[in-house]
Amino acid sequence: MTWRQFEGSHEEWDELIGDEARAAVYQSAPWAQFRERAGWSVLRLISERGTAHAQFLSRRKGPLTVFWGPGAPMGAPSATEMTDLPRIVRSLSGSKTLYIRLSDFRNFQDSSDNPYDDAVWRRPQRQLSTGITMIRPLPMDVTNLAEGYSKNW
Repeated sequence: MTWRQFEGSHEEWDELIGDEARAAVYQSAPWAQFRERAGWSVLRLISERGTAHAQFLSRRKGPLTVFWGPGAPMGAPSATEMTDLPRIVRSLSGSKTLYIRLSDFRNFQDSSDNPYDDAVWRRPQRQLSTGITMIRPLPMDVTNLAEGYSKNW
């Protein structure tokens, strides 16, 4: 197996990802806690080599489970790890039908560094959002964060 489920606490996750969270705030524990309040579930994975990490938010829509990984994966996943990722997510989720969407925030300058090509990942045909993102620093206590937000947050 190339990935394993992270079983630690929110604080341990943030400690594990460290500075990588600055580049991918949506991979942080406060973001996951905030989205959990809106009905999303969190699945966190660590590569067996310890060089890649991924936090997915998931939500079941009928027979389909959607896994959304904004900023995932972090670190340096190999092509083999990216090939195995859908199988591992399916196995850990117990869902027979799933849709996985990643949004890697890294800028690959050299195609030889891009693990997606060899793993046969492709860009989606449809955009899920406007592509415009605003970032608000999240406090560690997200209990009252959603107050005053519209329902689409």
